[in-house]
Amino acid sequence: MHHHIHSLSTAIRRMMVPLRTLRGVAIGVIIVVLIISGHSPG
Repeated sequence: MHHHIHSLSTAIRRMMVPLRTLRGVAIGVIIVVLIISGHSPG
């Protein structure tokens, strides 16, 4: 039981790395979209 919990936390920690990268990419895309929509009229 304890080993299963440990492996689960390790898997979650391993998934957090790509999730953090994806979040950074998503924030960059949102900033670009806000800049483009802000420069476009209306």
